[in-house]
Amino acid sequence: MEVELIVDGETMTLPELLRATVNASAAKPLDEQTFLDTASRIGLKFNEGMPLLFQQFGASESGIQHAFDAFKAAGAVDVLGTMQNRGNIVAAYAHEAGIPITSFELGTVDRNQSRTGQGFLNLVDASVDQFSRIVRLRKEAALLKAELAAQTSWSQVKVKKAEDRIKAIGNMSRQWTTNWAGAQQIITVDEGGNLVPKDQYAAVNAPCGRFTMVVDNKSIAIDLWKNSARAESTPVGVAANAVSVDDTDEELPF
Repeated sequence: MEVELIVDGETMTLPELLRATVNASAAKPLDEQTFLDTASRIGLKFNEGMPLLFQQFGASESGIQHAFDAFKAAGAVDVLGTMQNRGNIVAAYAHEAGIPITSFELGTVDRNQSRTGQGFLNLVDASVDQFSRIVRLRKEAALLKAELAAQTSWSQVKVKKAEDRIKAIGNMSRQWTTNWAGAQQIITVDEGGNLVPKDQYAAVNAPCGRFTMVVDNKSIAIDLWKNSARAESTPVGVAANAVSVDDTDEELPF
């Protein structure tokens, strides 16, 4: 999909907005193709397609059943038996080729109600945050690596600590970079009730209750909202892994 936004009266795509941000402080401005190629290498695959993970809590039972029936009618198969550590998941279906989606509605969360102050707001916020996180962590790892290379007096313990930190930061910069809904740092609560951030990011799920899918050349409207303002339709959880990104040490434009 392509997301367009209006900034000071000018219409631009998300990649154009991010490139303008980079070029505002770049010694050598990047052209469009260089930016897109570099963005793809760090995980933001705007031209190749990225997954959007979404969820719907407290859904209508009939809405969920309608979604399952439509998904299976399109050729999805039961994959529950292939899942490990499935927890509370009671049904899982997968479609190898994917099913066309012609429309969907995304909601937003109230971060004031979130213990960690995180959660999905909109696609623009998610993409800008993703870009900032990836670039910031890559730069932090590069600076620490350069500092380590220049040292001649550090103890083995300090060198090992720096190497471990470089590896951890690098891993964080590559976690869930391709998700349209973004990623957020995993934060736990210690015995004293304090929030403790972990060196790990998880995929953000965008709230989505309505979407339209194409099955046998027919549009099937799915409405998962309980007590929906719309009449409920009458005739999925899928795990997704992060797409691979460039993990080389080669210096990139950003």
